[in-house]
Amino acid sequence: MKIVHTGDPGILSLRSDVVGCVVLAGLLLIVGGGLTLAFALDMIPIDASFNPDLENIVLAAGALGVMLGLIFVGGRSGKIFDSRRQSLISWSGLFVPMRHKEHRLEGYSTVVLVKEIHRSKNSSTPLFPVRLESSAAEALKIDTCTDYLKARRLAEVVAKVMRLPLTDSTSCKTLTREPDRLDESLRDRMRRLGERIEVSPRPHTMHSKAQVNSSEVVVDFPGMSAKARLIMNVVVIGLVLGLGGFFFGAQMIIDAKSQWSENWPMLLFAGLFVLIPLSVFLGKIRHFNRPVRVKANRVALIVTEGRKTTEIPGDELEELSISGLDISQLFQTQPDGSLIVDPNRLDSPEGVAHSALHGGPPTIPPVLAGIVRTLGAFSPKRLSILARSDRASVSFGAGLGSDEITYLYLAIMKVMVD
Repeated sequence: MKIVHTGDPGILSLRSDVVGCVVLAGLLLIVGGGLTLAFALDMIPIDASFNPDLENIVLAAGALGVMLGLIFVGGRSGKIFDSRRQSLISWSGLFVPMRHKEHRLEGYSTVVLVKEIHRSKNSSTPLFPVRLESSAAEALKIDTCTDYLKARRLAEVVAKVMRLPLTDSTSCKTLTREPDRLDESLRDRMRRLGERIEVSPRPHTMHSKAQVNSSEVVVDFPGMSAKARLIMNVVVIGLVLGLGGFFFGAQMIIDAKSQWSENWPMLLFAGLFVLIPLSVFLGKIRHFNRPVRVKANRVALIVTEGRKTTEIPGDELEELSISGLDISQLFQTQPDGSLIVDPNRLDSPEGVAHSALHGGPPTIPPVLAGIVRTLGAFSPKRLSILARSDRASVSFGAGLGSDEITYLYLAIMKVMVD
């Protein structure tokens, strides 16, 4: 929703966004429905005439098109927060508010920003709902955004107006901020709390190239090694070409009577079957292979990934944390090289049932342990360093080990906030 400034610090007005493609579709429906009505009512002279039995259906279709077009073009909704009356008014209407519903907010104590994954058959989309929560009442939804920074700004505005704390649990670390400290930088917060940063010893083996001194940290995160890149390209290209040839090309190659003029649609379809997944995979490889440079000092945190550069000034940095999950936290390595799921993480019904049935937690044989570790390095939930402000959010260092991630995180934190 779009924030509408009212000039009153105790009133917050939100209005639904106007989407250009929806308005365009509405205009087309209005024009199409209007022309249909005009033809049916003989307002536009034409040589053809409608079947009398279908005239009512045509009129209804034209009127329906006009009504749907008006809804698409002029449909509006919004919310009005009033901190003095402790109320929320939700409204909807056509061009102007027509329907109102009021909620009392005395029992709500926290503004909550969370992350949810909406999964469909072929994709998954991260969503960021903003809602009011209370221990005694059902959560009250404010809005759901697809962009984290937009959801964060909305949550902060609601928390400021309603004078409520804001809890952000979109990363692995839940952060709660009071309404008068929503814009407090990480540096000011640590000074206020009297916290100091001690950098852990530098790991003996590091995949990144880090230059660390008392005033600045510069880290270069390399892409995939040439060997790993070559192996993955050869394996996937071989699989895609092999499957494509098996399913689509074998019969046409064996059948000598087949002619190009007769089979070109099938060949074209086979080519698309090979090229589309191959291009998607190569795009993913380019993403993993993209080198990243991070430069941190008291002035700013600058993250350069390819041609994209994200800069967060030091006095605007509000969150710096380690996000994600290390594969070593899920498994315990056995003497024979196999992996066993950490019993402390078997809190799901499936894990408990497996342990009860087999007398212990699930195990992964040594021959598959290396594959599991490799896949963990490419997981979207792998360990990384997350930096956020009101205007930017960036993560880096994904795929590194926990010791290296921790060392770099503490080194960057120290030069930026100490």
